[in-house]
Amino acid sequence: MSVRRYYPTERVGALSDGVFAIVLTLLVLEFDLPESDAAGDVWVDLTDNWHELVGWLVSFTVLARMWMIHHDTFATIRRTSSRTILVNFLFLGSISLVPFAARLIGTFEFKDPASIIVFSVMLGLTGLTLGMVIAAAESDARIRRPDRGVWSWRMRHHLLVIPAISVLSCVGALLHPALGVSILAIEAVVSTVVLVGFGGEEDVESASAAGASG
Repeated sequence: MSVRRYYPTERVGALSDGVFAIVLTLLVLEFDLPESDAAGDVWVDLTDNWHELVGWLVSFTVLARMWMIHHDTFATIRRTSSRTILVNFLFLGSISLVPFAARLIGTFEFKDPASIIVFSVMLGLTGLTLGMVIAAAESDARIRRPDRGVWSWRMRHHLLVIPAISVLSCVGALLHPALGVSILAIEAVVSTVVLVGFGGEEDVESASAAGASG
């Protein structure tokens, strides 16, 4: 019978923070500078490329929320297994593709539903892999509360809700590309407001107490 090895979480957190920082920086680098230096052309060019701003805004909001969830998850545990580290790499790999997906929106400007579908699938994949990270981390720390069941709200939302929203966004994109993006934007804003407003403080405190006593 093999024994699972456990490691401190500091290096996992540092690596993840670094990847998030790079990805968030790459998002803004996707903006194109105005091609003309004539007076007054700046505002015209920026207005014409508003699609890039939409892709950046949705991507940044989703990634910021996921960083908060990721940080909160690893703040509740003291050690992590090699399995959780591997799943975390899958998550980091998925978020590294977000700038590419956001670039598609700026390139095709809502004219091709396929660009929105790829964008939706990428964000759905990041949510799914983050849910897998949460599941693995909670399993490592044995922080499940019997009165709340096996699945925490974080795990449920990222394993079930976000992939479902991604599918709904793909369907919406087939009807109209703007509808697909709107669905993603609404989910991102609502989830962020809920996270900031209701933060799951009780879960974090209970998890920390359980980790300390484990």
